Amino acid sequence: MRRHSQVSSKWRKNACGSASWVSQLIADKNISIDEDKVRQHVEEMCAAYENAEDMVELYLGNPQLVQQVQPMVLEQQAIDWLMENGNTTTKKVAFSEYMNS
Repeated sequence: MRRHSQVSSKWRKNACGSASWVSQLIADKNISIDEDKVRQHVEEMCAAYENAEDMVELYLGNPQLVQQVQPMVLEQQAIDWLMENGNTTTKKVAFSEYMNS
């Protein structure tokens, strides 16, 4: 038997298009981009460079580069919101039933 967490029916219908349900969650919960998290994400991306701080400033100083990072950060914020606020129901199901659902 395998444990299976159920997602609310509203989001489960859109599960095949993950961007769709994430976008809907962002809209429904008014999740907006946290600029501190954008900076943190850029710092993590640039950490391996010798001149990491220069790379961070290069990214943050270029609006086009920031616009490429923001959707990833916003999606992570939505997932974080879901993990903190979401409700799950655990149900035991047979492996075959899980694979066919």
